[in-house]
Amino acid sequence: MELIYSNYNITLKIIEYEFEDGNNIYDKNWLIVEAIYYNKGNKTIKQFPALLTWEIDKIIQWLYKVKNNKKVKNLSFIENEIEFKYLNSRIYVELCFDLSIKDECINALLNTDKNNIDDIIFEFKKYKKDFPKR
Repeated sequence: MELIYSNYNITLKIIEYEFEDGNNIYDKNWLIVEAIYYNKGNKTIKQFPALLTWEIDKIIQWLYKVKNNKKVKNLSFIENEIEFKYLNSRIYVELCFDLSIKDECINALLNTDKNNIDDIIFEFKKYKKDFPKR
C-alpha cells in the first residue's frame, strides 16, 4: 500500500506473523507491519506488530464500503498504531508509530483514488490468504 505524507513516500505492507507459535489466540495472530519510507533518496525501514489476522477482514469490509459510497467511520484496531479515515473523498491512513518523521501521529494519504480501490482490496485479500487466523 503506497502512502504519501509531506515529502515522504511510504510503503506499508504486512510481512509475517510476530510469533512462530503462541500460547493464546492473540500471540498466534499478531502480524508484523513494515513501513518503508523514502525522503530525498534516503530509505528507512521500520517494523512493528500492529494488526491481528482478523483485522484484515475489517479493512477489506471498510474498503468495500468506501468503494460503494457507503458512510464509514474511522477504522481503528486493538493496537492504535494504524487508523483508516475517509475524508473529502480521500482515504488517509493515520500512522502512530515511530517513523522518525514526527514525534506524533501522521495522516498519510493513500496513493490511489476511489476508482482504483480494487487494487488495495486485492492486496488485503492476498494478506488474508497468506496470513490466516491460527
